[in-house]
Amino acid sequence: MEVTLEVSDELLKSIKETLRVTHSNLDDHLRESTIDGMAELQSLCGPLPFDGTTILGRKSIRLLKEYCLYSWNDLLSIFQKDHISDIISLQLYAALHRGGE
Repeated sequence: MEVTLEVSDELLKSIKETLRVTHSNLDDHLRESTIDGMAELQSLCGPLPFDGTTILGRKSIRLLKEYCLYSWNDLLSIFQKDHISDIISLQLYAALHRGGE
């Protein structure tokens, strides 16, 4: 199943707040970086909501913000190592809640 990756204006605003970016001239770049993060997390954990309306959505957004922070600081090579416990936790939580849908 293919998942469409879209970055809402609300999510972009939240990512920009995390990165402390106040201007809009980098919005296209940040959207692409966010989509990359969404794709990476979903390749590791399966389909995830990034809407913040559920516990799973909040956990997904929290880890996505970390991914974007690492990307912003050119540290993606150590993201998985630094966040392995968060990734496993998200995998388990997502799998448990996918089974109940």
